Amino acid sequence: MTTHYTPLYVLFIFVTCVSAEGWDDFANNLATDLAPLITLFGEQITRQCLSESISALDDFIFALAPLGVLTAVVSVIRVRGNSTVRAFIGRAQEDPGAAERELLSCVSDSTAEIFSNSGVARITGNPKILEVLVDENPDTDENVSIQKVSEGVGKDWPPDLDDDIRLPNLSLNKGIRRRAPFWFHLSAAFGVGLQGGVIVFAGLTVFRWPYVFQKDGHAVDGYAFPMFVVGTFILTLGMFFCALAVETSSKKHVIPLPDDSRVYWVQPGNQMVGDQVFPPFVGCTKKGARLIRSVKHHSPTEILNYGKELSLLSIVMLAMVGFVMQFIGLRGLHSSITLAQLGSTMIMTLVRTSLRAQRMHEGDNMLENDETLVLSGGHELDWLTFSLMKIQSFRVCPMASTEIQGPEEPSQLAQECVEKRRTLRRLTSANWDETPIRKMAIKLAQATHDLMNLVHLWTDGRVSIINVNIPIEVRDETLSGKIRNDWKITLSIGDKQNSHAKSWEAILGLYVWSIKRANHDLGEVPHDLFFRIFQMKNKNPHQTRLLLQKWSNNAQIIDRNQEPVNALRDCQTFGHSNIQSRPQPGFYGVPVTVPSSLDMLAAQDIYTHILLSVLTDLTSIGGKTCVSGSDKNNFRVHNDRVDKLATAFQNSGLGDFSEGLLCILPVLYSRKLLPDISTDSLEVRQQLEDFVREQDHYRAFTMSEWLCCLDDHGNVESSLIEYGFLCLRGLMNPDFGMRRLSIERIVDVVNSTHDGHSLTFESTYLSRVASIPSLEWWEKFRNEMHCMATCISQYQVKYNPEERTMQSLGEMERQLSLVSPNNRIYHNLAAAAECHTAFLDLWFGLGGWVTSNNSGFSYHGVLDCLIRHNYKNILEWLIMRVINEASSGSSEEEIAGMMIYAAGKEYTDVIQMLSRHSEKEHVRDDIVLILASQGDVQTLEMLFDSWNGDTLMKVREIALLRAAEKKQRSVIEINLQRGVDVDACGEDGETALLKVAAQGDINSVTLLLAGGAALEKRDPDQNTALIVAATRGHVAVVELLVENGADINTIGNRGRTALIAAVRIRSLPTLQYLLSRKADIHIQDHDQSTALDEATYAGWNGPWLEGCALLERAGAIHKMNR
Repeated sequence: MTTHYTPLYVLFIFVTCVSAEGWDDFANNLATDLAPLITLFGEQITRQCLSESISALDDFIFALAPLGVLTAVVSVIRVRGNSTVRAFIGRAQEDPGAAERELLSCVSDSTAEIFSNSGVARITGNPKILEVLVDENPDTDENVSIQKVSEGVGKDWPPDLDDDIRLPNLSLNKGIRRRAPFWFHLSAAFGVGLQGGVIVFAGLTVFRWPYVFQKDGHAVDGYAFPMFVVGTFILTLGMFFCALAVETSSKKHVIPLPDDSRVYWVQPGNQMVGDQVFPPFVGCTKKGARLIRSVKHHSPTEILNYGKELSLLSIVMLAMVGFVMQFIGLRGLHSSITLAQLGSTMIMTLVRTSLRAQRMHEGDNMLENDETLVLSGGHELDWLTFSLMKIQSFRVCPMASTEIQGPEEPSQLAQECVEKRRTLRRLTSANWDETPIRKMAIKLAQATHDLMNLVHLWTDGRVSIINVNIPIEVRDETLSGKIRNDWKITLSIGDKQNSHAKSWEAILGLYVWSIKRANHDLGEVPHDLFFRIFQMKNKNPHQTRLLLQKWSNNAQIIDRNQEPVNALRDCQTFGHSNIQSRPQPGFYGVPVTVPSSLDMLAAQDIYTHILLSVLTDLTSIGGKTCVSGSDKNNFRVHNDRVDKLATAFQNSGLGDFSEGLLCILPVLYSRKLLPDISTDSLEVRQQLEDFVREQDHYRAFTMSEWLCCLDDHGNVESSLIEYGFLCLRGLMNPDFGMRRLSIERIVDVVNSTHDGHSLTFESTYLSRVASIPSLEWWEKFRNEMHCMATCISQYQVKYNPEERTMQSLGEMERQLSLVSPNNRIYHNLAAAAECHTAFLDLWFGLGGWVTSNNSGFSYHGVLDCLIRHNYKNILEWLIMRVINEASSGSSEEEIAGMMIYAAGKEYTDVIQMLSRHSEKEHVRDDIVLILASQGDVQTLEMLFDSWNGDTLMKVREIALLRAAEKKQRSVIEINLQRGVDVDACGEDGETALLKVAAQGDINSVTLLLAGGAALEKRDPDQNTALIVAATRGHVAVVELLVENGADINTIGNRGRTALIAAVRIRSLPTLQYLLSRKADIHIQDHDQSTALDEATYAGWNGPWLEGCALLERAGAIHKMNR
């Protein structure tokens, strides 16, 4: 026995070293001194334990060796008591939400939980937090499945729990890392053993060693031990019911998750709740974890079957009576029992705390490394999509890109990424709309809606549904290559304005996030130094730059001499001036500085693809195209429909008008809808003519010079020739202001220098020519300009010796001769002398300057001379003057004759010049008609070789129809061989077959039928070729048409058939043939007349007896009486 109690004896020996009175004083003073500390610290610990209890086991552990009795009592009154009861603790006016935040684990309309830098905070408000269930191994072909938790758990979702809870329980599921149930049971058993041990120890001091543990020198009183035991039991029971009352005020649901599923929480950053700003956060559970839902219990269960107030009073009294009884018992027992009870309270406090000691730390935020980037644009959903789909980049491909990399098997990765991002957006609450990406997506939706309305209007309602394809390139974490897919969406004219905003937000958000991930230093640079990089298929940077400058006159287009710039990483359409990225092989573009942000630039990329799809069904942009502006500083090509697109772009908020043009022009060019404007285009020539007619000579010259400066190498020579012609025409203009402007520009051209790489002018008229012609061509141009100017001035002085004219022209000659002596300029003057006079007579005769040609030299000789001596520029100026005069009212016969002569001499250059300029001056069709009427196949074919595409088909149709009228079978045959539409209609609405049928041209009819001509095509009077031939009595044509399948009884104008038509002109052979082919003799026309009625009553000469006899023998009868 001695051995068994050795530890106790040691303790007792130590204890007895102090006198009983001294020990009691020490123990009492210790307890008294610790009381304030226990009260100070016990309040917060008690509240924490109460708020984190979710089961009766938690409540039981809380009641063992309890701490903070008064706090527990006050807490149960705050949670369960009415205002009258709460008045006794000074909280009559307390907001119920305050007690809810401090003491309960639930969330409600007044209480929410939010992630903070230090863990989970319970706050008042309605924070933005998304809670989703992610299945990482779904049964479908998808990589992941995203849905609401209530949908994902299915039948495991509690039936009495709302399936659309917006505010999740974060502290119970993420903020506190609860230990396994084993530890809670072990703690409960330990607590029972610890409290029981104190009671056993107290019993031993009373009954086993009463003389060792004396109180004030004698054995303890008999009431102390029972009072302590009963008090401890009642206190434990009261504290349990206090905790239970608080815990059951909120209802808990434990929901098991599928094995491969996790719950994710997404909290957007920079959201302010109250006066606090909270950071972004993304966290998740473990796979297959249990999700705890704690909601406010609106109908709390009554405890002990009493009413609410009575039960509350009972709980309070139970706890307080137990505490008092335990205290009285402890005061009656030896002081060591007080210390033992105090020690057990401290130990159990540590046990209770250790059960929930593991809390969140900074590493639990999955955004830890990307928090700054995510905050820059609200990219929490984009970050989560990247993480779930396991992708490294997401890029909207540029329109001009043809690079396609990736696996051979088709993949829907891009489509799935967008759909998952859309799903996340759909599951968020409506108050997330203030994110920058979402705002930009709404603007993009507005721009798309306006675009659809415009195209619907331009197509007269034909285009109402559009399938949009947006090429997207995704880099998978598991693949070394890139996967490119087309993301598809269908737009309808009936869609609401923002109906597709979620889709645009998904693509835009993923695209912008991908760029930010690849360019971390974007957040450290100014946002106003971005530039857009333009590429156009089949155009080099120089041509692209000129086209953009011509249409937008944008001063921000970076000069071609500037150092090359690079796009941002994972992007090919824009960059930043302060960020240097690695050059991309094979990438060339034109940079244009823009005021847009990164979000706006990305939205513009998406808009270009939408526009590309919307314009698919348009064959022409339509509208009026011209050059607007008053001088070189503000000239730009203008098309009213292009400007409407740019205005709609601007009104939507995607950028300014200039940016709209820069986004729209490459799309129009790609769709071949962009009008080609240069100095020699029809619209420009018409404008120049209008300026000259209105005597706005300065504007005519400056606009022509502006276009020459912006033409590329393929057009600059033609534009300079047009410019030269304008100068030469101005030299002959009666207006002296026009002459002065012309002389200044002619002198500037002639006196220019070409060093093989650049042009140098004395003035600024052509100083900004971007596409420098070759040295050889320029020398010929200026020499021939000098020659023409000198000859014109001399000729004018000769035939118009007016003093002012002689002075101005003489001054021009002096300026030219000072810098350009004749021996350098006129090196071919001797060779040209033979046709010099005839050329000038022809030139001025066209303009009405002279009325006779004394030289007797025809234009044949002039052409021969110019071709022989290679005066191509002078030749073209002459042709332009000839055609210009023809368009002013002169005969096109002369031009056609010139073409015939040139074709006979095989002057290909002359034919090409004539064809090009005749098209611009609206005399093209007239010349084709003349040549087709003459049956000149050789000239026509040489002329047709100068055209292609729609223009070629159109002029061939004109030639075919005119040849049909004029019975030119060879022209018909060659055009049919070249694939012309045999059923094409002319302005009169007739096809070639209708025309040759009317002419009775049996050979041409045979040719057209062999070419597949439609027999039942009708003219504007609704007559077919058969009726037309019958109307004119061409019986051979009628026979041929009927034998080839023409409907013999078809009805035409006024209900007449071919039979009735033959009767009306009294064509007996035609009538006989039609009757032999069983033509219907009973058909009535609109006047209710049959063929027999027409034969009897029609005509001034009485009945047609022969026709009547034939019809009556065939069985015809009268249908009407007159």
